[in-house]
Amino acid sequence: MSIHRTILKQSWKNFWQKKYLWFFGIFASFFCGISSFEISYNLFFGQNELQQIKSLFNTGIFTLNFYINFFKLFIEKPLQVILVLFIVFFAIALFFFIIWLSVISKGAIIKNTASVKLEEQNNFKIGIETGIRNFWPIFSFSLIIKIFTFVSFILLSWDLILNEGRNILTNLLYSVIFVFITSFLIILSFVVEYSMNYVIIKKYNFINSLTNAFSLFKKNWLITLEMGFLLYFINIFVALVYILTITIAIVPLLLSAFILIKAGSMILFSIMITLAILLFFLISIVLISFITSFQTGANSILFIELLTKGGTSKIMRIFNKN
Repeated sequence: MSIHRTILKQSWKNFWQKKYLWFFGIFASFFCGISSFEISYNLFFGQNELQQIKSLFNTGIFTLNFYINFFKLFIEKPLQVILVLFIVFFAIALFFFIIWLSVISKGAIIKNTASVKLEEQNNFKIGIETGIRNFWPIFSFSLIIKIFTFVSFILLSWDLILNEGRNILTNLLYSVIFVFITSFLIILSFVVEYSMNYVIIKKYNFINSLTNAFSLFKKNWLITLEMGFLLYFINIFVALVYILTITIAIVPLLLSAFILIKAGSMILFSIMITLAILLFFLISIVLISFITSFQTGANSILFIELLTKGGTSKIMRIFNKN
């Protein structure tokens, strides 16, 4: 059996048997989801986020007039302004809490996956404690990939590179830059993933983890890329399953709700809409939890295999046979 198949089977087995990984998978995806699929998605569709940032600046929130008007409003309606500020600060606090929980969950998945592989004790508490203990290096590595991805899709924005003039030369230049940046980000994602494993499993510090991760990738780049492509296509398959499941499960409810509203039954209409929303969130949570836990677990098992036994890529084995 090939090393890839063994790793994928073990990761699936871990996800199915260790139910606490489901919890960690849900939250790890919010900030620490690192994959070639996510990178590709951000580079193709990241312009939408860029437009949102431009819209934010266009609101004038960063101008002096905004704060002058805000102060005047505070003098006129202090209670309303205080309520709005409370909501804003609560939303900010919730945002940072989710990031904190996401980082901890990422560390917990790596720790418990490694513990299962190495036949060590593993449970929910051990995962949480490991995640808290290694919060800052995991957060820093996740932030690195987020920053590079964000800067990349800004650079790849057609407005910034091509402006208004589009011709064969500029299109060719854009294609070359796109391939180069995408390749760089995918390699960086593997290095970051290995770095997190060095921090959690080998207890290395930030710098040593990064340098050793780069060396490990350089030594095993082909087998790493093979695993990356397999996980990429699994991501695509899961996305298709998600769309199909949503269509089969929710569209009938929405059609029923439409018929009921036409018939004048508001109560049954509300029930159908509520069921559709709940089912949508349930399906989304399960699939997000699966893909994050499965992918992180597979990378951790690959990391351990490369350190303890080494590995030969499928392509090299085919060439050696010939």
